[in-house]
Amino acid sequence: AAAEARAEGAAGTSAAAAAAAAGATAVPPAGAVVADESGVRLVTEVSDDQPLETFAALLKHGQADKAFQGMQRVIRQLVEGSIGPRQFPRAVQAVAALRQAAVQQARPAAFNAYLDQLRDVFKPNPAKRAFWQQLMEQQLGPISDSEVPGAGLTHAAAEQYVQQHGAEQQEAPEPAMAAPTAVVEEDDEFAGMD
Repeated sequence: AAAEARAEGAAGTSAAAAAAAAGATAVPPAGAVVADESGVRLVTEVSDDQPLETFAALLKHGQADKAFQGMQRVIRQLVEGSIGPRQFPRAVQAVAALRQAAVQQARPAAFNAYLDQLRDVFKPNPAKRAFWQQLMEQQLGPISDSEVPGAGLTHAAAEQYVQQHGAEQQEAPEPAMAAPTAVVEEDDEFAGMD
């Protein structure tokens, strides 16, 4: 058994020497080490398949900027790539995690600006509007001074934002209902021309 252990150690040493000779670098890229059921791995960015876990790992290892940028990218990808509302719940969970981290890391301005970007892109888009509505239903609005001093937004203003932008969502379909009425009236005009 001792001979086998020496042989394995020698094989490992020769493999390391071969890697060094091939020009491999021993310094891993900046990231976070994560251990889960699939083993130990290096996390270098927020992943599409495990955004919550990789985001948390990067935050834990002091890589907040990389974590925030990566989570913002993944949220947009989830919503934009979603077939119907299928990926919206995952994106909403990601926004909730991003918001919570922004409160903990005292980054309200960055989160609030990103929330406005999401509103501007997805609220007017009929195919993605349900995502925005889910955010407002879950009270994932802007961060206020009551959560992070100096956020620049009162608690009342943050609540008003959620009510206003959530309520506008429900009003949007009404103008679309008026359009078929006009088409029907045109059809009636042509019917009399026979």
